[in-house]
Amino acid sequence: MAVDEQLTSDPGGLFQRLQSRYGLGQDPLAMDVPFYPGGQREYALETLRHLAAFGDMAIIVTGARGAGKTRMLAELVRHETERLDFQRLNRTDLASEQALADRLLAIAHQGLATGRTVRDAIYNFFRWSEKATLKGRRIVLLVDDAGHLPAPLLRMLVAAFTHADRSQAAVPVLAGSDTLLDMLDSEGGGLQHQVHQIHLRPLTREEVADYLRPRIARAGGDPELLLTAGHLKKLHELGQGSFGRLKRTAPAVWLDIAGHQPVARSGPRFSPRQWSLPLAIVALLGTSWLVVSWQYDDVVAHQPDEAPAPVARKTVRLGPGEDAWHPETDGAGQGRGPTPETPLGGQDDVVTQGASVREAAPEKEPVEGGGQPTEPSSVASSEISEDRAAPEAGSAQPASGDSGSEAVALTGSEPGRTELPEKPVSQTAAADSTPAEPVAGQSGMEAPAEAVTEAPKSKAAPAFKPQNPARFRSVEALRSGSGLTVQFIAGYEEKTATDFLNEHPGVDGLVYTRSTRKGKPWYVVIYGQFSSRDEARQALNALPEGLSEHDVWIRSRSGL
Repeated sequence: MAVDEQLTSDPGGLFQRLQSRYGLGQDPLAMDVPFYPGGQREYALETLRHLAAFGDMAIIVTGARGAGKTRMLAELVRHETERLDFQRLNRTDLASEQALADRLLAIAHQGLATGRTVRDAIYNFFRWSEKATLKGRRIVLLVDDAGHLPAPLLRMLVAAFTHADRSQAAVPVLAGSDTLLDMLDSEGGGLQHQVHQIHLRPLTREEVADYLRPRIARAGGDPELLLTAGHLKKLHELGQGSFGRLKRTAPAVWLDIAGHQPVARSGPRFSPRQWSLPLAIVALLGTSWLVVSWQYDDVVAHQPDEAPAPVARKTVRLGPGEDAWHPETDGAGQGRGPTPETPLGGQDDVVTQGASVREAAPEKEPVEGGGQPTEPSSVASSEISEDRAAPEAGSAQPASGDSGSEAVALTGSEPGRTELPEKPVSQTAAADSTPAEPVAGQSGMEAPAEAVTEAPKSKAAPAFKPQNPARFRSVEALRSGSGLTVQFIAGYEEKTATDFLNEHPGVDGLVYTRSTRKGKPWYVVIYGQFSSRDEARQALNALPEGLSEHDVWIRSRSGL
């Protein structure tokens, strides 16, 4: 036996068992209050209230069976009875065009005029309803379960509304399944752009818990005991996010007599034949990739190995004891050969930084290869390495037999004593020499300082300055006061409010304020402060004709 059949066969017995097992004083699933604000229901209700009072579009409330559409309409009537005139249209009222015309004429307390057709009567009703709105009570036509009514009558009802002044005429509110919008758009009606859809989605598992928790506590039960993880899982799966199914299946879940019933999956099922073509394409692409990969590996394996070209390394030697030609000039401008103390050696390939200094160098020593001259400060700052320490006095260090490298010979120097040359080394302009490479560690180039960027400073938002300061009131001051006020118009643009005030400059009590709606500035034109609705209506009747007949909203000042 299915879960629904178990509950409908003996619902009273199940509740008695719930009372004895959990100590419930009343049925938590039969409570209509409090209204559940979760699952976007509170947002849908506020949208429905605003559009029914001030909107210019027909409204359809859609959702699955048991989603709470009827409960939403009942909550709308409970909140807006004072300012709206609700009229329910049943199935019998929409059985034919004649029945619909008779019901609408009864609302207007009129009969069918002579020479008028049934279609004329339906269209004339919406034009007549504009006067009722100007008197302060807009008519709202409620059609519940509209998906089971004839589609041509529903299209005629919405079409007659669109041919009148939609901001003042009686507004149709239709509740039904998700196919309701398709019914209005069928046969080329093109009415989908004239309606606003409010969809009630199914509840999630957390929303089911939020819906049941206050009702269980109000019935005297323990929410932690009835809303365990296992119970919530079954409640969500069996209820399918619907209030109606949840009320039918919850007692069986709490009494552990409901089996696991997974939600039926919707959508087409794929057969193996449908997967054969994609699998064949994937196999072909994989084979092509393997063949290309093997060919690439074979080409790379047969390529000859080329030895890397040797890197040519030049030698720049700094210091007075290097082997170089010194084309120094005497006073007459004639060149001289190398000094007797320094033997002429071969060229080197290794770049080294000079660390030894010849004692009391009388002349400038050039850098081999035409490089930049070495300043005395740079020679003094260099350290003397241990492997190039000065030998004993009178001894000369022999040159090594390595490829192209020679040791530095120090002659006539004392151990442990080094002196700096008195003058900087001059630069030799040898014609066949190559430019010297920069010496590692030699100062002369400094890294550029990193640019320091500052984070842009945030600009404070400018303070609001009203365009009409004389007739502007801050919303904080208005909310702090008590009583009621009358709202005429509202909008996101300040010009909407100021233009309305400019049309009525003689009404001193007509002011505007600035609040926030959906994160944007919201400008509202209001009038007066009253202690009751009767006092507000009397004040409205005393206003000029253009304002006394305007569609207004009597509301509390604290709700601005």
